[in-house]
Amino acid sequence: MPISDRILELRRVRAGDLAPSADNWREHPESQRKALQGILAEVGYTDAVLTYTAPDGRLTLFDGHLRQSLDPEQVIPVLVTDLSEAEARKMMAVLDPLACMAEANAEKLAALIAEIETESADVRAILEALAAENPEIRADASDLPDILETTRHTVVVPYDDTDVPALKTFLGVDSLPDSALGKAINERIKAIAAGGEDRKPRRKKTTRQKAPLG
Repeated sequence: MPISDRILELRRVRAGDLAPSADNWREHPESQRKALQGILAEVGYTDAVLTYTAPDGRLTLFDGHLRQSLDPEQVIPVLVTDLSEAEARKMMAVLDPLACMAEANAEKLAALIAEIETESADVRAILEALAAENPEIRADASDLPDILETTRHTVVVPYDDTDVPALKTFLGVDSLPDSALGKAINERIKAIAAGGEDRKPRRKKTTRQKAPLG
């Protein structure tokens, strides 16, 4: 059975002209608002809010309420669908839970976090929380060289030339030149340290023990 395409068009609309849904069940804490503002400032809009046309003719949100609320004068990308009000409610109920059903590949997530650079403390907090929520990432730290924390946000990881191949494989950065390895390690360890690992120097283990991902 073919799947129908319910998107009519992409528009760019003044945020204040969009109607929030009275059925919106999401609540957005200030930390989320600041993090969203941080990533928008650094990158910009890369996705669209989702709307349907309500019986009164207004474009009404079923996803994207926080983006819409940041600045009523901001013109934002909007996907207009032909959903009915009942269908929009259904999508509003399941969109976030569906996304949350995804499971993390710890190695890929660790490598991704290690490569990200941000000047926003609020965006960095998201990345650190993400690492903290994935115990496989923290467990993988067992075969890194000893970790020394010198300040709250600076980590020094001593290693020698013999550690380089294993570290590159561990971090998922085999393509990086050796000169860039230090930065990748530092960012990776920041995420691990933020996740509640013991921050005292530890002895390096010779074997990796990693729970399989289901």
